[in-house]
Amino acid sequence: MQVFNTVHSKQRVAVEGAFGILKDRFQRLHYIDLASVQHAVEIVVAACVLHNMAMRCCDTPEELAGTDSGTDVAPTDCGCDGDKSAMASSLRDRLAQAL
Repeated sequence: MQVFNTVHSKQRVAVEGAFGILKDRFQRLHYIDLASVQHAVEIVVAACVLHNMAMRCCDTPEELAGTDSGTDVAPTDCGCDGDKSAMASSLRDRLAQAL
């Protein structure tokens, strides 16, 4: 039982950390109406998808810059040259194409 509790606690901390990152990036997550579980799930999934797309397009939030995300996936080259405006436009266009 002790092993289960230890593993469960570590996993809970990881999930809480992931939600913390999402809540920092998407303020809307602070105001999810839990009356509709399905709607809440859809909002969280959408936030995860948008976060992953942004991370692949070189858009790293300042609090994550320089930290190890714990994943083995390297960001792909999105053609971003360091200009924030160009990166934002590139990300917007890629999101629009994906939709």
